[in-house]
Amino acid sequence: MSFKFEKLMIWQKSMDFGETIFKLSQSFPKDATRSLAETVTCLYKAKNRNYISEEEFKTFYDESYNVMNPMIALEIS
Repeated sequence: MSFKFEKLMIWQKSMDFGETIFKLSQSFPKDATRSLAETVTCLYKAKNRNYISEEEFKTFYDESYNVMNPMIALEIS
C-alpha cells in the first residue's frame, strides 16, 4: 500500500533534492528545516556568506526551479 503522491515524479524528485540539500547543509551552522521557497532564500544566504560557491549556488538554484514549476502546476490542477 502507498499514497498516490508517492508515485508522482515531482514528489520523487523533491525527495532526492531534499536529500541533496540536506547533505550540502551539513557544513552550515545549525538551523531549522526549510520549505523549497525558503531553501532558495537560504541558498542566496549561503552564497553571500561564502558557505557555497557560485557554481554550487547555480546548480542548486536551477534544481529548485525545476522542482518548483511542477509543484505550481499541481496546485493549479
